[in-house]
Amino acid sequence: MTIALTTVQWESCAPVFSEMQSARMLDKGQVEATGLFSNVGFGDDGESDHIQNEFGLRVNYGVSNNLNMRFAYENIFAHGGAHVLGIGPKFPIIDDRIAAFIPIGTAFGTEIETSNAWQIHPTLLFTIPLGDNMEFNPSTKWLKPFDSDQEGLVAFNFGAAFSSNINLWAVRPEIGLLFSPGESGHFTHYSIGFSFNPFYEDDCCPQKLRRNL
Repeated sequence: MTIALTTVQWESCAPVFSEMQSARMLDKGQVEATGLFSNVGFGDDGESDHIQNEFGLRVNYGVSNNLNMRFAYENIFAHGGAHVLGIGPKFPIIDDRIAAFIPIGTAFGTEIETSNAWQIHPTLLFTIPLGDNMEFNPSTKWLKPFDSDQEGLVAFNFGAAFSSNINLWAVRPEIGLLFSPGESGHFTHYSIGFSFNPFYEDDCCPQKLRRNL
C-alpha cells in the first residue's frame, strides 16, 4: 500500500507519527505529561495539501529506572474525525542518549474500521545535548500494521527541547516525515508540545522544588 493509497483509504485522516519525547528515562515513580498540537499535510510532486490537525496527550510513567510505560491519546480533527490510543514500554540502550520504544495502538472513528487499524511502532530515540537549556531529539520508527494486507511505513522525526530545567519541564517543537519506501509522496507534521514532570526532584534541593510546585 503506497502513501497515496493510505490517504485514499483514510480519506480524511493520516496515521499519527509524531514522537514528542527524548531518549531520557524517568526514574521509578516519576510521571511526565506532554500536551501537544500537530498540523499534518500530504505532499507529492511539488504539491501539498493540509490533511488534519491533532490534539494529543502523552503520559510517561517510570515503572523502574530502566523501564518506562508511555500512554498516548490523540484527537484527530478532520472530515469525520478519529481518535488514537496507544501504549508501550521504553527501554534505555545508552543512558540519556539512545532508547527503544515499542508502542501498540489503534484508531477508531466513524470512517475507520477498528479491526484493521491495530499497529505496532518499533522506535529508536536519540538525544543530543546542545548546552544546558536545549537538546536535539531525532527519532525513527516503523509503522507496522497487524493487517497482513497493509504495508508498513517509515517515519523520521526531528524534535528539540528548550528549558531552564529539562528534567522538570520542556517546550518541544518537532517536525516529521512519513513515507512508504520506494513510493512517491509523504506526510509531514509540524508539532509543538509542552512536557511537565510534577514529581521531579533536583538532587541538590528537592524541598525547594516541591514548594514551588
